[in-house]
Amino acid sequence: MVLDLHRKRLMRHYAMLLAFALLLPAVGSTTAEANRGAAKRAAKAPVKKAVAAKTQRPKKAATKVPLRAAAAKAKPLTPAKTVARTKKLAESYAKEHKLETRIVKSGPNGKGVERVFVPVLPETHASFQKKFTTVGGNDSVLLRYSPVGMSQAHLVLAMKPGDIYLWAQNKNLGGNGNVFYQQKYMQTDGNAQEWPGYSIAVHPNSIKALQGFLTREAKTPTFCGGNCMRWLPNAATGKDRTLFHDLGIKRSLDGTNMTAKILHAANHRVGVIGVHVTSLAQFKAMTNEQLMGPQPKGGIEAAIRE
Repeated sequence: MVLDLHRKRLMRHYAMLLAFALLLPAVGSTTAEANRGAAKRAAKAPVKKAVAAKTQRPKKAATKVPLRAAAAKAKPLTPAKTVARTKKLAESYAKEHKLETRIVKSGPNGKGVERVFVPVLPETHASFQKKFTTVGGNDSVLLRYSPVGMSQAHLVLAMKPGDIYLWAQNKNLGGNGNVFYQQKYMQTDGNAQEWPGYSIAVHPNSIKALQGFLTREAKTPTFCGGNCMRWLPNAATGKDRTLFHDLGIKRSLDGTNMTAKILHAANHRVGVIGVHVTSLAQFKAMTNEQLMGPQPKGGIEAAIRE
């Protein structure tokens, strides 16, 4: 009986060992497969990282754009924004000298661009020239017109204070006729015949192109004969562009008619208009019609360039 019990125990142990032996290959294969899967994943991981590194675009380092370069790339101001800026510039000048501004509608039946007028006194003339010529990087030049005196009917351009451009030549350089031209075209004595008139700020398509044109003309003049103002409407301001075409008006040879076209028919590129007076009271007494002056020959609509 004892032997039978012992035999049963051995048989159970044997069965257990047999079952364990049968399970070993399955466990081993599962472990092997798991190990092989881990090895494959480990091998693929560096490849994925390498591919990601190749496909990922490198980040560009931030670069600071110089202010002048940014300004050069800036989009041109719209007509509405240009007029708004003109008003601010006029108000700034008027506030600085305790003066006033006046806004008058131009164009046919007053449906054109708003013109912004300010008084220019003999004592504020230098400040006005500095503020509205290219000094300090400004994008405007001045056109000086006097309807009376020796400079009657002439329109003179100034890129910077003191410039007297006629025949596309600066007649205020090196003392050559300096006093004569100053007295005739840049008079700052309020009692002089030449004092009344306008200093009109205009914004060409490109100051750089206009300066380049004047530099070339200084070396090789092409407008040295005939009418001293014929050059002005034809002054190059870019490729196939001229100053008067920038202003949206047709060209002219007559200084009085040029001025009338600018005031009545030109577009938003006409900036602040300085009226030469001897006092603020004189400016305030002027009517809108007096500020605008006579209309161009043939009417306003005929002066507009489509």
